Amino acid sequence: MRSRYSAYATNNAEYIYKTYAKKSQVAQSINEIKDWAEQTTWLKLVIHSASTFDSKHSESAMPTVHFSAYYQHQSKYYQLTEKSKFCFEDEQWRYLDGEVSQSDELGLPSRNEQCFCGSDKKFKRCCGA
Repeated sequence: MRSRYSAYATNNAEYIYKTYAKKSQVAQSINEIKDWAEQTTWLKLVIHSASTFDSKHSESAMPTVHFSAYYQHQSKYYQLTEKSKFCFEDEQWRYLDGEVSQSDELGLPSRNEQCFCGSDKKFKRCCGA
């Protein structure tokens, strides 16, 4: 999950595409991934939990990562919370799909409040600069 987040943050669309499971790649486009990544500034990733791999897992009990990502898109700030499912394919873990539980625009902190990106700086000296 962290590597996918880092790839979004550094606009590495090819890596993101390659980390999708084969059956999920069909619905993806490297150009669309790249366009989204270029228009978005990723601020912070928070991993809430991750399930462990069970060799007896089924489609309904696949390994998951529950996370929140904070980002800026078109001058607005957002929080996305998702529970992502992964599968083991070609000797690598790949993103299958995710269930978004929250996707909200965040209100701006006041200039002197702590920035929500986790930098411990005031908003005016960080993401609000």
